Amino acid sequence: MEWVASRELWIEDAHPGIGMSWASRKWLESVDDDIREDTLRSLDEVRKERGEVFWQVLELISRADPERLLAIGAPPGEYVNEAGRIYDGLPEAAGVMDVRRVTGGVFGRAFGMAGEKDAGEIAGETYFGTNPDADLDELAAAIWDVWARRVDPGR
Repeated sequence: MEWVASRELWIEDAHPGIGMSWASRKWLESVDDDIREDTLRSLDEVRKERGEVFWQVLELISRADPERLLAIGAPPGEYVNEAGRIYDGLPEAAGVMDVRRVTGGVFGRAFGMAGEKDAGEIAGETYFGTNPDADLDELAAAIWDVWARRVDPGR
């Protein structure tokens, strides 16, 4: 399969509907066609298995790229595990602050930060960008919005 210069076009042509615009050009250019196909097929299976709300949570996290892993060429499924843990915690969330706590805790544990600290409590890290509180707040609000819309589509 010939790789198309635009990653979005390549993904859309190869996997219609997968809509994975967060895959980095660096990753797409660094792996061969078989690896790209296997990765995209695997992500497509995750999407079908976990559903659209999970997929939207994964997309939000991947676009935020809080650990900047996608930016340096990590595969587009890099945050599937973290998205799964956050998604699994959403039924217990009563609002944005609960989602913020869950999200910060998941990333804190996944990337070696101790305990239940959230991104805003980790001073001097590049974690969640240059403004960790605002970045985490924005991500948590977007995740909450996706979660809340599943029961109130007019939201």
